[in-house]
Amino acid sequence: MNVHPILKKTMSLVTPDMHSRRRCALTDAIDSLLNGASATVTALGRGIASPAKEKHRIKRADRLLSNRHL
Repeated sequence: MNVHPILKKTMSLVTPDMHSRRRCALTDAIDSLLNGASATVTALGRGIASPAKEKHRIKRADRLLSNRHL
């Protein structure tokens, strides 16, 4: 069973006021954790499923965790 669509739907229901790109980044980070990544910035970034290079995925995770709006 693919968890990503269920997670995406649940996040939309739980956080309706959150900006859509922020919600997408948070969903990807949670999905990364569920797929076995440890809770470090680099592991989160490496676990994000994206065609982007590893460096950019790690930067994405870092910016998400540094976001004061979460």
